[in-house]
Amino acid sequence: ELQQLKEALATSQSGEKLMLDQRDSVQKELEKLRAKSQQTEKDRGAVARNAEELQLLIKKLQGQLEIQENENEKLKQQLKAKDDEIAALQLKIRQLEEEIIRLKGLLET
Repeated sequence: ELQQLKEALATSQSGEKLMLDQRDSVQKELEKLRAKSQQTEKDRGAVARNAEELQLLIKKLQGQLEIQENENEKLKQQLKAKDDEIAALQLKIRQLEEEIIRLKGLLET
């Protein structure tokens, strides 16, 4: 009977040690999960800050693009005005050439 009690005690102590080991293992795993959770929160914060910075950069670039588009439009208008001026000068040159030919014809007669 004493032997059975000793064996029961040993089994009980062994079971208790196993449970303590499992508890320690679960606590370590819980600590790891908490650390991961904290890192995840930090990462989320960093992602949110990066997203805000990107939004500001996008707005800035959109503003610069709009300014550049306006400048390009002004340059197109200036180019068209110069093209119109060149066309008018070419017409004037043709008219003067025709006038020269007409005057030469008068001089020859």
